[in-house]
Amino acid sequence: MKECGIAIMVREQVKLQDKTISQVAREMNMSRNTVKKYLKEGEQEDRRKGTKRASKLDPYKSEIEEFLSLGIYNAVVIYERILEKGFDGKISILKDYLKPLRPVTIKEGPAVRRYETKAGSQVQMDWGICKYLDPHNRVRKVACFVMVLGFSRVRYIEFCNRCDLSSLQRCCVNAFEYFGGVPEVLLTDHMCYVNRNSRKKSSGIPGFYQRSSREKS
Repeated sequence: MKECGIAIMVREQVKLQDKTISQVAREMNMSRNTVKKYLKEGEQEDRRKGTKRASKLDPYKSEIEEFLSLGIYNAVVIYERILEKGFDGKISILKDYLKPLRPVTIKEGPAVRRYETKAGSQVQMDWGICKYLDPHNRVRKVACFVMVLGFSRVRYIEFCNRCDLSSLQRCCVNAFEYFGGVPEVLLTDHMCYVNRNSRKKSSGIPGFYQRSSREKS
């Protein structure tokens, strides 16, 4: 219940300024009974408490919390799982429930349209450097080869001692065997042993793809 300003002023003068009911009645030009009425209203607890409505998600919240603990915040994925358990509500209910529970993300720029490719038509590959601690608690570095399918975004990762040509060829062959085939297009960054001259847009070192194909066959 929203209080009026007069009631607040009356209680402040009586309780904070330690004035009597008669003094407040004279200063505010009201009867003693009116002052007592405002004081009584302030002491009474507002009993108009809203009753919490049951949600269709209540029986499934423990399973939802389990998904969140595993880092799964996708509403579609969770919705499909609880549908299998018997949930008969709409996904909008789930999205409203998950919205305040999702971790805060920082957007660095405007959203861009995802570049779509056909299945098996394209992969991307690149090198990275990972760090780890050895048994003596010393920081070590290891090369990491990554190849990603353009359609499904499935990844193949392999750790290597070097980022040389022979390691690249071996990783490509292993990745193709893992994916079960060879794509039509293979995209790379500016690797010196693949793209010898970016100005001439060379296809790469002679024999790189031939040697890879020979090892694959």
